Amino acid sequence: MIQQMSEKWKNIDGFDNYQISSFGRVKSFVGNGRGDIKRNKGKILKNSIWKGHVKVELHHIEGKKRKIFYVHRLIAIAFIPNPGEKPQINHKDGNGLNNSIENLEWCTNGENQKHAYRLGLQLKPNFDEDNYPDAKLNKFQVARIRLLREIQPRLHYQKLAKLFGVCAGTIYNICMRRTWYKLKT
Repeated sequence: MIQQMSEKWKNIDGFDNYQISSFGRVKSFVGNGRGDIKRNKGKILKNSIWKGHVKVELHHIEGKKRKIFYVHRLIAIAFIPNPGEKPQINHKDGNGLNNSIENLEWCTNGENQKHAYRLGLQLKPNFDEDNYPDAKLNKFQVARIRLLREIQPRLHYQKLAKLFGVCAGTIYNICMRRTWYKLKT
């Protein structure tokens, strides 16, 4: 006999007038001025799909600001423990529309990319700097850029960009270790 899981509801942090269910439904307690929604115990919001994942739009009452959330992230935050404080959510079956709790797990960016590669959802893993197929620079050029900036701190990003055939933003991100951060130089 198959045991059905009962739907559980939890409040969404930072959005006191909304709840997320263990089935991925989002309930709003924001009224229309007549108090109808609170009397009816909330209204289930319609979700939409964006980039292969289910999303929902929530509104702050006081500032009337809106924020878009992926439903799988709301479910994971509310129902799945994250003792390792991993930043991303992985869909175990690779289906971004399957938001059941059993299909979701916390992961790192590298774990998520490796999983996508194993499932054939990503052509080539890019969790290692050697695996960037479209990179304009290699690790030796990056090391040289950092060394040049270390030796000559006044050397402008634009000059290095022209020398290496990339934009100044790329040079800045390399020097600030926003990109190629795993490369020890």
